Amino acid sequence: MNFNNLEVNDTYLHSRASKAVQFSKEAEFIGQNFMHVTNEKNAKEKQDIRYKAKHLKSNDEYEREQKFYESKKESLIAEFQILDRDHNGIIDKEEVLNYLINNGLEEDEAIQLREEIFVTIDQNHDGSISLEEFSTGYIEIIKKLRYRQIECEDKMLESYE
Repeated sequence: MNFNNLEVNDTYLHSRASKAVQFSKEAEFIGQNFMHVTNEKNAKEKQDIRYKAKHLKSNDEYEREQKFYESKKESLIAEFQILDRDHNGIIDKEEVLNYLINNGLEEDEAIQLREEIFVTIDQNHDGSISLEEFSTGYIEIIKKLRYRQIECEDKMLESYE
């Protein structure tokens, strides 16, 4: 159901009708957002299950790996603070761009990489990266690289068989 075509008019005799229309629009937005978040969570859970089933020998090994990621998350606070030059608790696009340029990238390359970073890590798409987004995104990138490494190793082993 789409409530966008409903208008809130001053001609309503009752303020409850106006509130009902507004509530309907808000409920639809929340429902769509909830479905998006739920779908992302389900996809992540499925990915973890596939990875666990394919590459890990036991639950203990999986738990060790999860503890490693959590300890890595804690160590990322210092790295976050380096990027957060104005110490306001978020990393904005300008801070990332300055960091990339100061570490040897040309400006056009830095701009492109910055956009890729924000597409990947800025989960709520507000144009800034919080500590939680930074650490979660960093860990997800590490996991993806690990998955790719294991898949490459598997393919190499299969080619020798």
